[in-house]
Amino acid sequence: MLGKVSEEREVKASIGDAWEVYCSPKVGTIIQTELAHLFSVEVMEGDRGVGTIVKVAPCPGVSMRTPYKERFTKTDHEKKTREIEIVEGGYLDFGLTSCRITLELIEKSKVESCIARLTLEYEASEEVASIYNGSHYDLTLIGGRKEKVK
Repeated sequence: MLGKVSEEREVKASIGDAWEVYCSPKVGTIIQTELAHLFSVEVMEGDRGVGTIVKVAPCPGVSMRTPYKERFTKTDHEKKTREIEIVEGGYLDFGLTSCRITLELIEKSKVESCIARLTLEYEASEEVASIYNGSHYDLTLIGGRKEKVK
């Protein structure tokens, strides 16, 4: 069975500035600095471009998720989208057989803000899907922090 869960949040930065942060090779450093109390991030392989594999480990007591590895599978600079696939642990430990997360930045009429839409698409058995309602879906967004990228 296929399932899909989406979440949208406003980012208080222009779409260009937000995209610069989300796709920056320094995003791991920004996450470690700004969100170290939530999880750690370690690049296992690659240069943070397509094909990169990253290990993410939630801090104890912060999340029910187990550590997981994700692979960056697609980056579209024109459409401002990035896709990752969970390849080990995390949501797969909840019984999902596949899991893809897409980040999409959407322009707003206000110049200094945009919308970040995170979509989790998953595949699971009927039994797992019947109890999985997205309640384990707890992605944390980084606000626009262009100044940290420079």
